[in-house]
Amino acid sequence: APPLPPSSQSLTTHRMHTRLTRLVARPVMNACFYCFVLLSTSLCVLAREFNHSSQCPQWGYVHTPTFSDRYDYKPREHRHIAAVFAGILTSYSQASRDRRAAQRVTWLHKMKEVYGNDFAYRYLLPEVEFLTPHIIAENSSFNDFAIVHGYPGYHNILYKTFGGMHYAFTYFEFKFYLKIDDDAYVNAHLFRGYIDCATAMFGSRQLFIGTRFTRAQVVHDQQHQWYNDEWIKHTHLKEYVPFMSGSGYVIQYGIVDALVLLQSKLGLYWSRLEDTAVGAWLTAFNVTWLMWNNDMMIDAKEHRFNIEADVVCPRHKHLVIYHKLTKHDIEHLHNLTTGTCP
Repeated sequence: APPLPPSSQSLTTHRMHTRLTRLVARPVMNACFYCFVLLSTSLCVLAREFNHSSQCPQWGYVHTPTFSDRYDYKPREHRHIAAVFAGILTSYSQASRDRRAAQRVTWLHKMKEVYGNDFAYRYLLPEVEFLTPHIIAENSSFNDFAIVHGYPGYHNILYKTFGGMHYAFTYFEFKFYLKIDDDAYVNAHLFRGYIDCATAMFGSRQLFIGTRFTRAQVVHDQQHQWYNDEWIKHTHLKEYVPFMSGSGYVIQYGIVDALVLLQSKLGLYWSRLEDTAVGAWLTAFNVTWLMWNNDMMIDAKEHRFNIEADVVCPRHKHLVIYHKLTKHDIEHLHNLTTGTCP
């Protein structure tokens, strides 16, 4: 017998099923197909890259030097004007607090007399040290601290040093940057005379003035405070490139500008020893290095001594920067350089 014709309800159900198949099943099947093709292609590419990498030569030496965090290259629109800006490295210890008190009433006061409003300075501290109660109280009285990016400790001095340059670049329009420590003394009159002389002699040249060291040996003893593993890894050299002693040096504005720009764009080589790192930065620059020496009527080599026991008064009147001093040394030296020889 011939089959019975489907009812209208059956026809409707069949048509709906066919329509659902077209709307749902086929797109799902197409998506699965495309996923399969994509996965297969990816596996083929990975296999080819793996085979290619296995054929690459083995690198004999790979070293990525340490860099600090990036700094913005953006000075403020309205900056304070100063011929000389002094960035003074300090700490939160009681000894540093005593030396700061001595510096404010001795050579810092004298620099203000010599330069007037053209001299500015800041004591440089990382935030973790600045937030101690006695530092906050001291800053509320004198307002001469600057918070810089960095960390406490002897081997993080470079952070303070560059942080001071970046701070000065951001907030001041200066000609010379003086890097100095809180245990140092500057003979203000001689300092200005020699800086003015150097500017007149070399005109538009960018100057780097200090006590220059050459062929200094790299310390390989890991227990020594001057051990510099980063330099050894970075250069494989047994000697440092020329650098200025960290006891105190002067850098002209154009150099600070270039360093801040390079740090913001590329990043500078970072080292646990501040003075050798700055020397490495500037070795490739077209910079005039000037020694504190007799050729410029200067006798200001780093001089460490007991002021009470080893003093020749006329000698003190020809030195520009003294380093490794106590609070008493700073006060006594000020009396020698500004008063009458005994």
